[in-house]
Amino acid sequence: MILRQVTNPSPLARLQAKLEADIEKLAARLASPGFAGKAPPAVVKKAEDELSEMRNKLESVLDGLSKLP
Repeated sequence: MILRQVTNPSPLARLQAKLEADIEKLAARLASPGFAGKAPPAVVKKAEDELSEMRNKLESVLDGLSKLP
């Protein structure tokens, strides 16, 4: 019998991947002239705040990952 070791990413690694994908999507939306030019300023500000928050959270996750053995 051959046993295969299945490597599951840690919860932090999964969170990192999700945050990176979400950051990429939101940054692309904010960079789009169609969004930034047509959306109300409050909506653009909210998206910018969300992007900043996600980047901060990603930084914390990366810091946590770097401390893992």
